Amino acid sequence: MKCITIFALSLLCLAGCSQAPQERHYKEIVIDAPSANSLVWQVPAGWVQGAGDQMRLVTFYSVNDPRAIDCSITTLTGEAGGLDANLERWLGQLGISSTDEILNGLEQSAQSVTSADGHEIKVFDLTHLQGISNKSMLAAVMNLEGLTVFIKMTGVKDALDANRENYLQLLSSIKQE
Repeated sequence: MKCITIFALSLLCLAGCSQAPQERHYKEIVIDAPSANSLVWQVPAGWVQGAGDQMRLVTFYSVNDPRAIDCSITTLTGEAGGLDANLERWLGQLGISSTDEILNGLEQSAQSVTSADGHEIKVFDLTHLQGISNKSMLAAVMNLEGLTVFIKMTGVKDALDANRENYLQLLSSIKQE
């Protein structure tokens, strides 16, 4: 039985050797992924731009009190989980339980800002919600083709209120090169 199997395999190999090689043609398709590196912005007066990290493109701080606020720009490809999932995540970061009432309230009260190149940026103000800490947040979402941009500022409510205009200026200055 073993000899028959070896013989059959040998015949298959020999049969394959008699075929002429086939020329194959391949077409390379290059898909340019959206690049976060093409985003530019103006640093608001009174803020300093710091380095990014693994997730953040950039971090901004107040010149007067670097620990008062933490503002960052982060990008993810695609829908990045969707709006509700991100609102729930931000509420969780503040220690606030998400409810349909809170989510609907945030979505309905969202402010709209136009970026420097005409994209709509939705701003969600979480400063009126009380979590387990004294920290709060302003968070914005801008959808570009294949890319979701998040601009989030955290700190205590008073610091966020004091830096709100700078935050809105940052949002309106963002554009793709």
